[in-house]
Amino acid sequence: MNTDELASSLRAEADALLARTGILDLMAEYGRAHVSGSYSMGLMTWRDLDIYLEMSPPDAGRFLELGARIGQALRPRKLSFTDHLNYPSTEVLRGLYWGIKTDELSSGGWKIDLWGVTPEVSAERLAHCRAIEGRMTPQVRSAILRIKSEVCHLPGYRDSFTSQDVYDAAFAGADTVAGFWRYVQARTRDSA
Repeated sequence: MNTDELASSLRAEADALLARTGILDLMAEYGRAHVSGSYSMGLMTWRDLDIYLEMSPPDAGRFLELGARIGQALRPRKLSFTDHLNYPSTEVLRGLYWGIKTDELSSGGWKIDLWGVTPEVSAERLAHCRAIEGRMTPQVRSAILRIKSEVCHLPGYRDSFTSQDVYDAAFAGADTVAGFWRYVQARTRDSA
């Protein structure tokens, strides 16, 4: 399966998961949900969904209640809550967070990042994705999918480097994994 087919196949799987479990309908009772990130940009290379739930205002009690309901709908292997709104954040985003793993990724499980955020934060994140899409040429899209499909399974992915690094590298001209690593090394050297 080539990377375009993989992206399409994963999006279809995500659509089926969302429809089968009804979790977007559950979320609609708490705010306005946006499935974003690689799903919305057609850049999926692994079973990972980013969802922003606009809440006015974000409410930890209601978000915890939603998490319990999502837990019943998905029966996940792991459901982990973090309050990045009211406590010092290690994340760039200010909001409430549910990290959801439906099963081991190697067994076909999904990782879902659900953020309860203000409408302003949601709008910023959605605009960020639209800006990436607006800059993407077919060649850059192919490079992103090619690089991301190889590096997304490495142990440092999400901790030492992220999909944003892949996007930045591709926009800077990297079109291979080797080119990606050269970009990361140069960026690291320049920031030291």
